[in-house]
Amino acid sequence: MSLFLAKRLKTEILSCDSRQFYKELKIGSYRPTIKELQSVPHHFIGHLTIHQSYNAKRFEKDSLKKMKQLFKKYSILIMVGGSGLYEKSITEGLSDIPNIDLNIRNNLIYHFKKEGIFFLQKEIQKLSPIPTNIDMNNPRRLIRYLEIVRSTGKNPSFFFQKKNLRFFSTLKIGLTLPREEIYIRINNRVEKMIQMGLLEEASRHYSYRYLNSLDTIGYKEIYDFLSKKKNLSMKQ
Repeated sequence: MSLFLAKRLKTEILSCDSRQFYKELKIGSYRPTIKELQSVPHHFIGHLTIHQSYNAKRFEKDSLKKMKQLFKKYSILIMVGGSGLYEKSITEGLSDIPNIDLNIRNNLIYHFKKEGIFFLQKEIQKLSPIPTNIDMNNPRRLIRYLEIVRSTGKNPSFFFQKKNLRFFSTLKIGLTLPREEIYIRINNRVEKMIQMGLLEEASRHYSYRYLNSLDTIGYKEIYDFLSKKKNLSMKQ
């Protein structure tokens, strides 16, 4: 859809898929093909390495800078994603959060790796008020919530109350399919990615599996499989 529109409107595409940013993750992020990338100019695809630290706030800054340049040439731009928070950083804007104390973050990560997600869930339950709009099974979200509270003394919602005005208007297009067809397409895509070499691609970066860039659907499942396989071979 994005390629069709970009060609008809004679414009360019910006990606807000937070895993397509990383040049090493070609197969698992299901990046556009070389032919597709050459047919329409794309931005924010393969411009980072998995070892670089990146977040939605930096993406907001980089994207708005790029969009200001592109709007001098085009009246319409197309953004495709991907990642809800990164899309929101552009369409609505993210409020500034004070710098997080790295000692607090590292301490939370240390206890999570040692005691598991139960530790983070227990720490969340100690807060007053206890947050009700957080995924209690997502360790990254729990760590982020706790580090903000402990670094600033305020809940994250305090920093997200103000929306930034944009220099452009937004039209959102969502594509839907029956759930059964979505499952079929997901299964077919996974089969295709395996055939393309997803297992080999993930294996090359196995030693870096704890990086935030690799903590994502597809790669996580493969790393769990490889870890169990390694543990099994060690016991034999």
